[in-house]
Amino acid sequence: MKVIQLTVMMISLLSAGSFVFAEETHEDRAKSLFIEGRSLFNEEKYEEASLKFKEAYAIRPNFKLLYNIAQSEAAAKRYGQALEVFEQYLADAGDELAEERIDEVRGEIEQLKSMVGFIDVETLRGSQILIDGEHRGTAPVHGGIPVVAGKLHTVEVVANGETIPPEQVKITSGMTVVVKMMPAADGTEAIRQQPGDVTSRPRRMMIAGWVLSGTGVLCLGVGAVTGGLVLRFEKDLNPQCPDGACGPELRDDLDKQRHLAVTSTVMFAVGAAAAATGVVLLIVGKKKSERLAITPVIGAESVGVVAGVNF
Repeated sequence: MKVIQLTVMMISLLSAGSFVFAEETHEDRAKSLFIEGRSLFNEEKYEEASLKFKEAYAIRPNFKLLYNIAQSEAAAKRYGQALEVFEQYLADAGDELAEERIDEVRGEIEQLKSMVGFIDVETLRGSQILIDGEHRGTAPVHGGIPVVAGKLHTVEVVANGETIPPEQVKITSGMTVVVKMMPAADGTEAIRQQPGDVTSRPRRMMIAGWVLSGTGVLCLGVGAVTGGLVLRFEKDLNPQCPDGACGPELRDDLDKQRHLAVTSTVMFAVGAAAAATGVVLLIVGKKKSERLAITPVIGAESVGVVAGVNF
């Protein structure tokens, strides 16, 4: 009986020891990958370094590794990926970061935002989205996927096991391009928007709206002030001009009144136009999904296009 108990105890200890050994090996592997990544980064092999850091993160998901990944992606000029990882780093770190590091990373994020545009892919929920051959998310991806501005990017979607033919999109900094890529349904081939059919809407539209609205309000204010001066001149001159007849000594005052009246009218007109335009830009800029789409549709028995405006 004692022999059996001893055997069982030895087996238990061996099992526990194997578990600890496996855990240590797991940890050692992550550390080894991190060291390899750091060495590659110092050798300016940034993409390879990023892969090593990602492998280490897959073994030991520690938010600190995200900083190394983001730095490597930025150094490799993969600004869209760097932006995503830096944002994830701040979100996962929570309160564990010092204010200096938070400020540093926020500065990096702002700089990266000036180097990217966004691709908003509209497709079925759960579809896999690939950009330039790299998996970048599962639909829906809110806010769009950041990509390097000024380059031609290939967008692919795998929906319901069907690979939709790719689209090529080129965007500028701060711009969001909406691309609709849907799988076949009811005998109709995949409905896709061609790159030239997508109306992009720069994010700067909101800024322009605020600037024009502010300018409009300023002009309206100037119009109101000059209009008040016109009324004051009129009040002062009326007693001196019976029946509307003014003496030559009041000619200068009358000229000033006319000039102020013209200025007031112009300021009111310009201010109203600028304010109205600004409000329109703010409304339209806020509706990111608003666009005109011309979509080719090829069916089993017909060929045509569908045009529409989405709000």
